[in-house]
Amino acid sequence: MIVDLVVKNGRVVGPAKTLEKGWIAIEKGKIAAVGQLADPPESREVIDAGGNYVIPGIIDPHTHPGVDRSFYHDIKSESKSAAAGGVTTFLGTVKSTRMTRKFTKFAKPSQVVSYHEVFPEATDIINNHSFVNVGFNFAVFCDLHAAEVESYVKDLGVTTFKFYHGYKDATDFAKRIGLPTAWDDGTLYYGLEQIGRVGALALFHAENNQITRILTQRLTDLGRKDLAAWEERSPDWCEAVDIVKFASLAKLTKTRLYVVHTSSKLGLEESNRQRSDGLDIINETCPHYMVLNKEKDAQHGVLAKVNVPIRGEEDNEALWEGFANGTVQCFGSDHIPRQQKKTYSPGNIWDCLAGFPGIETQLPVVLSEGVNKGRVSIERMVEVMSTNNAKVFNLYPQKGIIAPGSDADLVIVDIKKKKILKNEDLHTWGDYTVYEGREIKGWPITTMVNGRVVYQDGRFIGKPSGRYLFRTV
Repeated sequence: MIVDLVVKNGRVVGPAKTLEKGWIAIEKGKIAAVGQLADPPESREVIDAGGNYVIPGIIDPHTHPGVDRSFYHDIKSESKSAAAGGVTTFLGTVKSTRMTRKFTKFAKPSQVVSYHEVFPEATDIINNHSFVNVGFNFAVFCDLHAAEVESYVKDLGVTTFKFYHGYKDATDFAKRIGLPTAWDDGTLYYGLEQIGRVGALALFHAENNQITRILTQRLTDLGRKDLAAWEERSPDWCEAVDIVKFASLAKLTKTRLYVVHTSSKLGLEESNRQRSDGLDIINETCPHYMVLNKEKDAQHGVLAKVNVPIRGEEDNEALWEGFANGTVQCFGSDHIPRQQKKTYSPGNIWDCLAGFPGIETQLPVVLSEGVNKGRVSIERMVEVMSTNNAKVFNLYPQKGIIAPGSDADLVIVDIKKKKILKNEDLHTWGDYTVYEGREIKGWPITTMVNGRVVYQDGRFIGKPSGRYLFRTV
């Protein structure tokens, strides 16, 4: 048999162990065989991994294309940024407003529609312009969205639904996106009920914005404008309190829960308590919560503003421990392509937008700060950032594993490569990184999507070959 491609001489990170001097045979975009001792089959093309690790492509379940400009423009640029960072699949939110390839701000309640209306254009953009595979998480912003959960699962292949509980206020997020009224706990209950009934997954942003309203006023009255003030207006117990609330409703509705961007030791401890009480609850964290903290990284100032906020060094260590021991099961970037002119208000945390780019830097940061510093093994890194994400988001075994029959989404990693991280070297539309100037050890050097090399040695190869991922529960 002659196959399309063989990747040879790699340290292949598989589900049970790493194969030294392993090889992977690829045919029609799928993995045909994986071996170690026997010679690989004859192939039309060969890639020599040069003794480097070969891992399944990173799956990023938490991104936000289309926030500061059109979904179309973000898919074009950020899918390239993903590929350069070893991310072969990402899941993003899509606005519940009538789409346009030109960016329009939300202005009228009439713009909020069923996701059935925006889905065709959004998937067409992905199938024609993305370098990597893309799926959706739909936000439940109103009763209509809750009512249509079953049809979203069956007809659109969307199996994960998000609640922005930290923005449940008519004076803030709901007003800015044009919802006729703020969604309330009735929408939350209705949505969880429908999600649980069809066996889908409920994602939630754990942050009680009615408490943060009070704390914000106290801090602004004191004249506080610094990075630490942003954490103090949304302390760790706000995260934990919301986890308790969601857990109570999830038990009533028999719904699986997923805590996006778990940021604190206290939040993780509360999730573990709920898990020990029988709740099916999954915790995701992000690189900035493990690497940055409000004390040591105050120099980033307003550029490090994110919801939920970065916290303290004790929280960093608790999340690394959870990543290593399995209480943090999933990982995402919370990537928002953003530029300083739209974000930055010098010295005043309250006047800045929250969120920053991160899809391209997450793998290098974890390789550098985790694997190379002995906090986690590369096998555990792959389990959290690829395999578990694939399983939780209904993509396994199509994605997240190097095994016969799986999609050939592969990344070759040079674990020893050192480079100073600079935004000018990244491929995102965003014009800053919170890791600017940090020496990073460990970089992806080749990325394959659906059996095709899309990024190699600093350059993109060929045309976009990503596709929309229809998922089933």
